[in-house]
Amino acid sequence: MHPYIIQSIGFLALIFVVFSFQKNSRNFTLLTLLTASLLFASHFFLLEAYTGAALNLIAAGRAALFYFKEKHPALNRPIFMWLFVGIFSASGFYTYSHPVDILPVIAMNIECFALWNTNTKFIRYIFFTARPFWMTYNIYVLSWAGITAEVFLIVSLSSAIWRFDWKKDES
Repeated sequence: MHPYIIQSIGFLALIFVVFSFQKNSRNFTLLTLLTASLLFASHFFLLEAYTGAALNLIAAGRAALFYFKEKHPALNRPIFMWLFVGIFSASGFYTYSHPVDILPVIAMNIECFALWNTNTKFIRYIFFTARPFWMTYNIYVLSWAGITAEVFLIVSLSSAIWRFDWKKDES
């Protein structure tokens, strides 16, 4: 497939990433991240960055389960969060080909703890800490869309933290 098409799929995912934290709603964040994860899974697969592809596919499932956990009490058990931590780690082990492949596994596990939480302020702060791990991986696999997504995510999270956390505290 042409490299421009591969990167375009990633840039389409970027659109969803940019908007994911701009509404103070956990469900909106999870749905937009689910869509972005599916698109990024395709993007990384086409780049032959299989760790990134597998992790994003699993992340889409995680977002779906976490979305429904408040509506279905049976899903609202920490075992499901730990299950995803285990699945992310196992996937990283299975797709490992270079030490840099460990970085997105660390990032996904950080994001797992963030998204399990229902406090959007906590989600923003913890999600922010995963960005350097993904940024390094994206640079290594030459995902221009991923690099751009991380820059936008850092800006978007910073903006949301300022709007919803710091600015609100000043009022």
